[in-house]
Amino acid sequence: MSEAQQSHLGSAIAVRSAAEWLHKSLARETAATDWQLCFASVAWALNEHAQRLLNLSDPDPVATEQHFATTLVCAVVEEIALDALRVHVAAVGDSTAWLLSDGIFHDLLADGNSPLSPLTSSEVTALPRVPSNIFATVVDVYPGDVLLVGTDGFGDPLGGGEGGVGNLFRDVLNGRTVPSLVEFAHALDFSREAFDDDRTLVAAWPADKRGAIGGNR
Repeated sequence: MSEAQQSHLGSAIAVRSAAEWLHKSLARETAATDWQLCFASVAWALNEHAQRLLNLSDPDPVATEQHFATTLVCAVVEEIALDALRVHVAAVGDSTAWLLSDGIFHDLLADGNSPLSPLTSSEVTALPRVPSNIFATVVDVYPGDVLLVGTDGFGDPLGGGEGGVGNLFRDVLNGRTVPSLVEFAHALDFSREAFDDDRTLVAAWPADKRGAIGGNR
């Protein structure tokens, strides 16, 4: 989400539009997906919804940005083995994705910061603005690893993962069993001074043959 007046509506529209586009237009080979077109389509959907909601005669990107600007992360998760996933992730804005592996939080969309992936375009902007180049990061997720996709309401207090928030989620996500939705939500409801932004977080695990953490939840 963003500081826009109705960013919660913007984020809902963006997520729904992105899911619809990916359902209809995802390439047979995910690596060939046109992410630029995906985010441009979502931006246009935002403009069209803003036109209707604001009773405008024509789409107005400036008004859309003022009222409904939002960040967006898209992740396509594929099973490549019984106990492994391949993730293609792309974003506009400062929401991001992490791979928690061996206790370390790897920011998958930080420019040049991840040894796991090439440079990606995730410049700090928000839809309906679309960066000139958008590429997906591709990473494989194995048993014991956790994929996290979330907003800066989680990412800012997480930082590099060395502090209290990182320790909390290492404990919650690297236990012997998958946390319940209540446990996961309770962990996300942490209290940190100066960090009161909205928090959205999604986690995915590969199936684990040991019956411990897993189940693509």
